[in-house]
Amino acid sequence: MTSHAAPLSPTDHDHGHGGLHDSLGHHVMEPKTLITVFLALIFLTFITVYVTFFDLGPLNVAVALGIATTKALLVMLWFMHLKYDRPYTLMIFFCSFGFVALFIGFLLMDTAQYQPSIDARQQALKPASPMPEAAPMIVPQGHVAGQPPAAVSGTPAENPAATTPAPAESPAPKAADTPK
Repeated sequence: MTSHAAPLSPTDHDHGHGGLHDSLGHHVMEPKTLITVFLALIFLTFITVYVTFFDLGPLNVAVALGIATTKALLVMLWFMHLKYDRPYTLMIFFCSFGFVALFIGFLLMDTAQYQPSIDARQQALKPASPMPEAAPMIVPQGHVAGQPPAAVSGTPAENPAATTPAPAESPAPKAADTPK
């Protein structure tokens, strides 16, 4: 029959690294370290956004991937506690990470190989000349856009055209005035 021993105390527990441990042997991070890593991640996020305002040419993708890789490493090492784990686990994880980097590298080489044909196709799909701009709409003074001129209303101070008298019509000839 096997006996279940009580968990080791933090002073009895040592597997190759120093630092704080709880009663189950998990590494306990200091708040100062967690806050420092968090601030580094926020800073790298701001750097990522700042870099997008500059055209670095072929380095755009490399810089973006470099910043993203640095952020991923910070998360893996401190928030996932890989920094304090066994070396074998760390080796397995970084080998997997290396294979992913290798596959992304092959993908980028393939993209670079076909970039000239992609650029040529985009150039061919662009319209030959841009659409002409519409002429500005001219609205006569005293006229409200979207309403017929008869609908213009207002006081003479607001609309001088409203006070202009209509041209007088000539009187119609009387029957007595017409020759017989």
